[in-house]
Amino acid sequence: MRRFLYLSLVTTIIVTVFLSFQTGISATMDTPINIKLESGLDIYIDADGRLLPIEEFDSVDDESMDEYLIQMGFPKWYVDKMTIEDKEYHLSLGGKVVYFGTENLTREYQALDGTIYEVSNNNIDEIRDIQEKDFKILSNQGLEVSPNFIENQEIELMCETEFNNGCSDGKWMAYTYAVKLQDFSSTQYRYLFRVNSEWSDTPVAVFYDSMGMHWGVNGQPVGQTAYGKRMLVFGSTLHEFNLSVDESSNFGLKTGNILLEWADYQNAYIEQQVLVSKSLDGHQLALSSAYTHPWTPGTLSVSIGIAGISFSGIGIGDRWSWTANFTVGN
Repeated sequence: MRRFLYLSLVTTIIVTVFLSFQTGISATMDTPINIKLESGLDIYIDADGRLLPIEEFDSVDDESMDEYLIQMGFPKWYVDKMTIEDKEYHLSLGGKVVYFGTENLTREYQALDGTIYEVSNNNIDEIRDIQEKDFKILSNQGLEVSPNFIENQEIELMCETEFNNGCSDGKWMAYTYAVKLQDFSSTQYRYLFRVNSEWSDTPVAVFYDSMGMHWGVNGQPVGQTAYGKRMLVFGSTLHEFNLSVDESSNFGLKTGNILLEWADYQNAYIEQQVLVSKSLDGHQLALSSAYTHPWTPGTLSVSIGIAGISFSGIGIGDRWSWTANFTVGN
């Protein structure tokens, strides 16, 4: 099964950054405490609140699997979206979800004339007029674009009603999360960082979208743990594909290969395990993310440098960015 070759069955710890989910359970000693879930599954929780991995998850039924993930701190709405493979993956890692606070939430539109507009509820009518003009020009040039994106667009910029670590904008949404994994190092914490995006309906165009996240100089990526996947739903049929990632930077991870299709639903994510020094215990760590949705073929993408994540390239389309902050060690 994918990725299990490089994952330790017992010693790996994930930290997933999601909406804080209080379990009401804590251990007061170094020895993990044992509790029995309502489904009857026995689980073990260490003094830090992290769930120990489950080695033999083949015998764990769906109800117990979901209950374990919710105990980790995943919101139920997210657990309901997980594939069986992803659920088993998280069970094999264990850990606990870490709280993220979100800031610097921005949505921009890069127009056909090269102008970059920051979109807000105050100027959405003006931006929609510009988009419609660009749409007509693109249509006359023979490019296949969908007017439904513009006509039915409902701006709900950075809606945080379901989680506090991402942004929502009509039919598009994205979120960053981290899981604090088990670690047996006296000097470093181990986290799993993931950025996830989804389209709940057909997008305006189906070219290559880009997505990335930046953890900066305070994170050390773990080799052979970078991974990406995209999923498409046509009717009731799910199609899954591996997604190539660019791990050339020590400061973040990105992909420019999210090939969209005229699907009913599509989802993509990239992830990497990252080590953070325990000397930063109690400090705030920023995990910045960005996403581009080009309306035309071009080079519109995201770039990662030592200072942060940014947009690059030419073309027209939508650009989103946000920053999720969490406290190291929590």
